Amino acid sequence: MSASTTQVVSPPARPTWRWWYWAVLGVGALLGVAFLALDPWLRQYLEKQVAQSTHGRYQLHIAELHTSLWDQSLYVRGVQLRTVGPSITDTAALPPLQLRLGHARLTGVGLWQLLQRGTVPVDSLVLDSLHLRLQGKLPTARQSQPLHQRLPMRLQGLRLGYLALRHVRATYQPDSATAVGWKQATFSAQDILLSAAGAADSQRVGYAAAMQGQLFHLKAAAAQHRLALRRVWFASRPGTLVVDSVVVRPQQPLSEVRSRNARVALQLPRLLLSGLHTADLARHRFRADTLLLLACDLDMTAPRVPPPPIHRLLAPWFDRVQLEHLLLANASARIRGLEEQPRSQRIAVQGSQLRIDSVGAQDQQRVLYARQWDVRTGVVMARLDPPFYELACQSAHLATRGGLLEVNNLRLRPLVSVAELSRRKHHQAPHVTLLIPQLRATAVQYAALTNQHRLAMQTLTIRQPRVQTRSDGRFALNPAHSVATPEALRHLGFTLDIRRINVQNGTLYTIYRAPQNPKPGELTINRVSGTIDNFSNDPHRMSAAHPAVVHATAWLQNRCRLQATLRANLLDPNGRHSITGTFSEGQLSMLNPMTVPTKQLVFRSGLVHNIRFQLQADRQRVTGPMWANYSNLKLTILSQQGGADHKTLGSRLKTTLVNGLFLRDDNPRKGKLQVGNMTSARDLRVSVFTLWRQGIVSGMFNSAGVPALLSKKLSEQQDKPVYK
Repeated sequence: MSASTTQVVSPPARPTWRWWYWAVLGVGALLGVAFLALDPWLRQYLEKQVAQSTHGRYQLHIAELHTSLWDQSLYVRGVQLRTVGPSITDTAALPPLQLRLGHARLTGVGLWQLLQRGTVPVDSLVLDSLHLRLQGKLPTARQSQPLHQRLPMRLQGLRLGYLALRHVRATYQPDSATAVGWKQATFSAQDILLSAAGAADSQRVGYAAAMQGQLFHLKAAAAQHRLALRRVWFASRPGTLVVDSVVVRPQQPLSEVRSRNARVALQLPRLLLSGLHTADLARHRFRADTLLLLACDLDMTAPRVPPPPIHRLLAPWFDRVQLEHLLLANASARIRGLEEQPRSQRIAVQGSQLRIDSVGAQDQQRVLYARQWDVRTGVVMARLDPPFYELACQSAHLATRGGLLEVNNLRLRPLVSVAELSRRKHHQAPHVTLLIPQLRATAVQYAALTNQHRLAMQTLTIRQPRVQTRSDGRFALNPAHSVATPEALRHLGFTLDIRRINVQNGTLYTIYRAPQNPKPGELTINRVSGTIDNFSNDPHRMSAAHPAVVHATAWLQNRCRLQATLRANLLDPNGRHSITGTFSEGQLSMLNPMTVPTKQLVFRSGLVHNIRFQLQADRQRVTGPMWANYSNLKLTILSQQGGADHKTLGSRLKTTLVNGLFLRDDNPRKGKLQVGNMTSARDLRVSVFTLWRQGIVSGMFNSAGVPALLSKKLSEQQDKPVYK
């Protein structure tokens, strides 16, 4: 064989792709082994980290943990965190804790951003069946940095698309007297941006673009009260909070005397808050459109020390509270511990533009923080001069816009008898029963009342008032000076300014029991109508040149018309005032229902044609002329020791002497009208109304022929009391 035909055969070459295949397969196998080992390692790592960071105080156990790099997700099940170690120095602030989590899923983790330590996106985090029990106080936060600056691995931020907590049950008891817990709750939040940009975004709430939650059957105990509510629902968009069935009960029974702290019993079927600006909450400001409270029933015992203003109570949580509208419907309230014992039903309140902070409290144009209030009530009751009187009305309406006040069926009734009232006060005391079908005030300056202690209004109209006064002459007079005098207005603790008071068709019943006669005397003044202008103690309104002026008309015993005009400088310390008046025609016998039981005096006959008088009064006396035109005046003096007709020989002799020697049968007599002089000393222990009566009586006696000194003495004569 020749060389030219000789051939060398090389072995066949193997394909290089096989090496890559086996390399990838080997790497995949290694990664698979790593992935299989990742879940146990991560579970053990988390459990170990919790034990180390709490120095063995807490123990974490995870029943199941699965990660998926392909899906960028994490799933855990059967998580338990509980307290196992002692409360040593380093962990003394860590309270006993029991936490159970049914399962949780984290999806859509941005691994590339995580490796770069940027803002890590996460699609969702869902926690289901979370049960938490915590005892003892929570540790005080040692770090003042915001949450986004405390992220692990020095991440720039975290953006979580969706966060949900479902079937959450929790109990927290920091001490033996305080606890809170609920049976069921859910919470969700969208687009949570934990970063500097998220913290600076004024439209976010706690880094979230929106959040909502619902809670059922919450119970709490704090400040010696227990709270229970059935449901709470909240949504940051559109800023709505709904609370159903709120019940607050004190741990100690409500008391009729003031307690150290307020005791509150409250039932609130529904609370609705709408238009809440949730972003303002992070700046410690509360701003909302409407707060509605339905059928609120409040019963409370007032504390011994009055609480501070509302804006100070809210200061630890909010620098400012703003509400466009506050609505309270069909409410009732009762306050115990106060002597007045106020209570009311069917309360409806509308408040507008409330600003609750120090600025709103000092705003002279606001009334109790609000620009406007409109209040309507059903029955309102309170004690007056407790415990002797009860004041009540059937309904009331107050509106700061326009300054309206309207009270319907206002009633004042004594709670004890006239004798019991005087006995317990140790002197004669007015026993007053009052009924006013309607009282209406206009142009009331409510802002001045709340901010300046100034009660000012344009008109006060009193329609058809009925007043009954009883007194018992068996008791001594009140040793203190009477406050029913013109000069007493100077000593009010506030400024009073009423431009006009209108009284329409009133009636006054006076009943007096003399010491020696159980049958009381009665006198009625009917059809009382009139006006009072410039009723004020404001020095800018009241002076001698601009006094209070009263014009009044009435009927005595519904049979004799009387008319009077009073002028008084209510700031005059001497109490100077004047009255001019007239009496029309009437039989003097109409006075017998009062004079017979109290003075044993009968007007047997006598016709008044007309009487005019000009009365001047001050703190010392009453004086002035009286022109009394009458005819056929005859008196009969009775005796307590007489027979059926109360007449004895002595009383018959007195009657003959008085009619024959003192009294003029007619005035004018022989064509000349005898002018009587009203002269009587003032007793500051009795009201100004008694002073006027004394003046009229002295003038009548003097006009009838009784000498001036005797007329004065008879007018000043007081019954001698039986009880001192």
